[in-house]
Amino acid sequence: MMETLLKYIQTIDMCGSFAEAAKILHVTPPALSIAVRKEEERIGMPLFDRTARPLRLTRAGVCYASHIEQLSRLEQSFADELQDVVDFRQGTLRVGGTQYVNSFLLPPVLGQFLVRYPEARVELTEGNSDRSIALLAEGQLDLTFGTEAARAEGINAVPAFHDQLLLAVPECFPVNRTLAGYALSHAAIAARAYGEGDSPAVPLRTFADTPMVFLSEKNNLYRRACRICADAGFVPQIRLQVDQFVTSYHIAQSGIGAVFVSDQLIAMSVPAPMVYYRIAHAQVRRTFYALSSRVRFVPQVVRTFLCFFQSMRED
Repeated sequence: MMETLLKYIQTIDMCGSFAEAAKILHVTPPALSIAVRKEEERIGMPLFDRTARPLRLTRAGVCYASHIEQLSRLEQSFADELQDVVDFRQGTLRVGGTQYVNSFLLPPVLGQFLVRYPEARVELTEGNSDRSIALLAEGQLDLTFGTEAARAEGINAVPAFHDQLLLAVPECFPVNRTLAGYALSHAAIAARAYGEGDSPAVPLRTFADTPMVFLSEKNNLYRRACRICADAGFVPQIRLQVDQFVTSYHIAQSGIGAVFVSDQLIAMSVPAPMVYYRIAHAQVRRTFYALSSRVRFVPQVVRTFLCFFQSMRED
């Protein structure tokens, strides 16, 4: 009932008349007018200024619309929670992630999760982090991942997993000839044999004149990479910028430039004609957070998946 009233009021306010709103709502103007009038009589105040053309909400109407929208969300949340009690771990898990997360980090976990809970359904959406967080806030996603804990009100952030940035340089670049003692192989990275005790960190300033592939300015990794280079004492020679992390690595393999890339991405990809180097900087270790809504009901299937995901990453 509240949802219907809210829709009526919002449509009348948008159209500026009962007649036009009735066309959109597929009801007769008298029926729409009666429904609004009954609610006005119930609260004892007019919701619309009927002397204005077009119609506009009164102060009481603005207040009413705001609060009934909140009540409508609570009503929907209550219905969702009741349904969740019935379904328990059944339901749809709506996850959003970047190409990197969806292609390399989620598949092994999703595969085992669906084996454990075959009745669950999964909808996977791909896009940049900002877009996924916006969809989460709008209620179109249940869960997404980001390298920065979301500061937006109503977003819950829980550490989910970590990765480490390395510098990948095309084998054909002459700079590699003087750095053989720092070079890491694909096999060493896959075996995670590249800690401080396993290999020295490369003097990053050696790459001051090396062309690089960077992500676009809106990406968190762009800011990280710029900071890493600045602290090494140089401005990176950016030859090309792209939007997706995985794309930057694949393009760099063609010999266009060096690239900052995740150890996870390297380990889970086929060996490439690249030389890898460990970097000594606090910004190379990234924490990914699982982001969910604080203000909307989080279904049991989502909570179960998050616990399952974290347990697998810990193993």
